[in-house]
Amino acid sequence: MGDLNNIQNEIAAEMLGDLADVSYSFTASRQVQSANYDPENPTAGTTASYNGTGIFGLNFTKEDSEVFQIEQADQKAIIMKVNSSETPMIQDDITYSDTTYKIIHLNNIPADNGWVLQLRMV
Repeated sequence: MGDLNNIQNEIAAEMLGDLADVSYSFTASRQVQSANYDPENPTAGTTASYNGTGIFGLNFTKEDSEVFQIEQADQKAIIMKVNSSETPMIQDDITYSDTTYKIIHLNNIPADNGWVLQLRMV
């Protein structure tokens, strides 16, 4: 497990170095339903927020199109676990560079150290 932690720390450091031109700080939020659901006010609840750093503006590959239903304006992003204060979820709103997107789809990175996100502008 020590090697995986070292690799994650190196990637996090590179996001401030060589990958800084594609790394952005983000804020994200999701609606959390209250424990006592009210059908007359279905949006009642609270907003949970989290933040971090990710690599945004990546292009989708041909292989991605087999997994994701990609629209022309969709964006691909990668967030490492060590760079996010919370686990992202589908339907979360994520904002970077003053633009808000909705997480349409996400996949765990095979090493289970982050996520690949499909983002759609809100």
